[in-house]
Amino acid sequence: MAMGDQVALEDAEVELKEHLGVGDDLWIGCVQFDWNAPVLGRGSDASVHRAVYGGQNVAVKVLHDILVEPRNVGRRDFLRRFGEECRILRRLSHPRVVRLIGVGIAPNQSPCLVVELMASTLASRIEAR
Repeated sequence: MAMGDQVALEDAEVELKEHLGVGDDLWIGCVQFDWNAPVLGRGSDASVHRAVYGGQNVAVKVLHDILVEPRNVGRRDFLRRFGEECRILRRLSHPRVVRLIGVGIAPNQSPCLVVELMASTLASRIEAR
């Protein structure tokens, strides 16, 4: 990563952490992963990618960049709600809810959250019934 890109990413990281309202206990910084890795899902707000973080298989939910770019008038509210989602997920502890590992920033400067990777998908569980 070029020096200018690194500075821009660090600036975006500081701003994003503030807008999300997450503390150091949740913040894991820049999350590097292979954009060519399998996409596990895609929705109106984000895409979920398979990745490896801290030596374990994880899922990374990356918000679509158009939602969080500075020109988007709904950006602040969207980031606030995403931060709230992260804080709620952090408090949940249940065998059927994925564990939040941390919140960070993707290389494209979009916010992301890293959660444990489920061993199976909802679709495969439904089909098995």
